Amino acid sequence: LGDLWLAQPLKRGPSDSGKKSTAICIPFGQFGIDTTILAPMNSFEHVPWQNGPYFDHDMSAAPEWRSWPSLRMHLSSSELERFAECVGGGTDGGLLSLHEKKITFVVRHKEKLAQSRRCRLKEIRWDKKLGKWLVSCSFV
Repeated sequence: LGDLWLAQPLKRGPSDSGKKSTAICIPFGQFGIDTTILAPMNSFEHVPWQNGPYFDHDMSAAPEWRSWPSLRMHLSSSELERFAECVGGGTDGGLLSLHEKKITFVVRHKEKLAQSRRCRLKEIRWDKKLGKWLVSCSFV
């Protein structure tokens, strides 16, 4: 047969779980594979891909959060301060200007930065029952 490359799929879907991955055989020299192939060295889940500003938050309790139409986060006062610093709430107009001017920012899973969504601030209010700030955002 001769020499060939065994290429594996980069990503497998949920229906492929438990199945053995099928390699694709590509002979040396075909399609310029010897000189032009690029292969990732990792999964890129820790590499941000959207422009900021960013707010990193622990999303591990809700792995499906990126499929929601909006996001509600309960933040402590210190987390709200960090939110304001991260998304530019300390600039002209403060946090209210984010809402009024419809400025967008990116919420990222703090452990997997590639898991992110661009959003717009809808509301900030004190949740007396939980003793935390409720920050509501709509995804764009």
